[in-house]
Amino acid sequence: MEWIAFVALVAFALYAVMCCVLYVMQDRLLYFPTPEARPGAAAALLIHSGGIVLKVWQLHAGLPRALIYFGGNAEDVAAKIAEFAAALPDRAIYLVHYRGYGGNAGTPSEQLLVADAQAIYDDISRRHEQVAVMGRSLGSGVASAVAATRPVEKLILVTPYDSIVNGAADHYGWVPVRWLVKDSYDSVRRMRDVHAPVLAVVAARDDVILRSRSDALVAAIPAPLRHVKIFPEATHNDINLQPGYRELLREFLARGRGPAMPTLVLIPGLDGTGDFFPPLLESLGDDVRTHVVRYPVAGAYDYATCQQLVRAKLPADEPYVLLGESFSGPVAISLAAQAPPGLAGIILCCTFVANPRPRLAFIRPLLPFLPFHGSGSSLRLSRFLVLGRWITPAIRELHQKILSSVPANTIRRRLEAVADCDVRESLAGVRVPIMCLAARHDRLIPRAAARLIRRQAPAATLVEIEAPHCLLQCEPRQAATQIRAFLYSCNSRSKLS
Repeated sequence: MEWIAFVALVAFALYAVMCCVLYVMQDRLLYFPTPEARPGAAAALLIHSGGIVLKVWQLHAGLPRALIYFGGNAEDVAAKIAEFAAALPDRAIYLVHYRGYGGNAGTPSEQLLVADAQAIYDDISRRHEQVAVMGRSLGSGVASAVAATRPVEKLILVTPYDSIVNGAADHYGWVPVRWLVKDSYDSVRRMRDVHAPVLAVVAARDDVILRSRSDALVAAIPAPLRHVKIFPEATHNDINLQPGYRELLREFLARGRGPAMPTLVLIPGLDGTGDFFPPLLESLGDDVRTHVVRYPVAGAYDYATCQQLVRAKLPADEPYVLLGESFSGPVAISLAAQAPPGLAGIILCCTFVANPRPRLAFIRPLLPFLPFHGSGSSLRLSRFLVLGRWITPAIRELHQKILSSVPANTIRRRLEAVADCDVRESLAGVRVPIMCLAARHDRLIPRAAARLIRRQAPAATLVEIEAPHCLLQCEPRQAATQIRAFLYSCNSRSKLS
């Protein structure tokens, strides 16, 4: 038995040594820097990042729209100059040498490459009206990181993957790669913050990035933004040589020019002030046109009056999407059922189509006598119901300020309107796209309300977010991602196949 234990110990020691070697050598397995290149067909743009100067090859620099290209882990992007010049003559092209590549100083790592890519985007975006980003293989992870943190025009991912960790596990399944890999390039996680249209170009015969890795990445792209093209005969290294590849890039980059999204018309919750929207507006970005409707603090107690006020303030000569928050969901539904000109879709956020708490109907006669004011027990109860554990000092202050500005009688009268609400028939007659945003930790509107919306409108998209009732205020970035995707889909319904 001793010799068995000895052999097992030796085998374990060899395994541990091999794991240590892979850990130490992983940078050499992931990054293959290319030598310095001196092409004559492109000019070199020098950009400072992290204490070094990065060389970026530029073509057609005077054009208004640009494309930044991040290559593979062993790709000499200078060799792609002629290809991009022919494929995209109407775009300024910027081909990026990573640090340590093409004569650039430095040593590559995920943290540094992403920081460099962001600095490059920031520099180039000041030179052009719109900037799209494109990444191939390793570069798809870099490009995704840029798109998740910068307002890119469009994102193109060629032979993409969900994460380097999963890709490494495909090839080194006998190694605990999740414990060893330093640079994960988790594109699935970053995709949640991407607001731009995404084209994923997949090689069906790729033996470097397996199809399952590309499929996982594609599944993470928000559906309204997702465009996918699969080349059935392509391998990892020849996908750019496939018939139709260049035309695909041209078509995708050319689509949807002009205003990318309809105007977002926001209808406020029970307070009616519209002053609770700033966290969301900031997260949506400057390129989303918004219009906030406000109810008078004294008046607009019933849904018919609210509906008339909102209708009078709808855009007259441009497409728009209605967002009805909480109390105003029925307003958005009733208006959409009338098919007003220009309406492209509706977003229902933490709302209902009928009294969401019918078991509390016995309270209605008591509403005139209940205290509703922005202090004391009323304020604490409101925080518990609509903010929960998501409360921050800034949200607390904003919530108290808004609640204090609305007369108690207004709150009571609008709650009476909620108790009598039923717009199920109107919802069944809505013919524009519907997205329902639901908060998983909503203490005010039960989850049954969202299920009822789906029963009345089976084609509606239901998105659940880890948030309290004040979803738009407490998780504005997640909400903005879904809203931007929906706005884009309302304006551009067709998809590449």
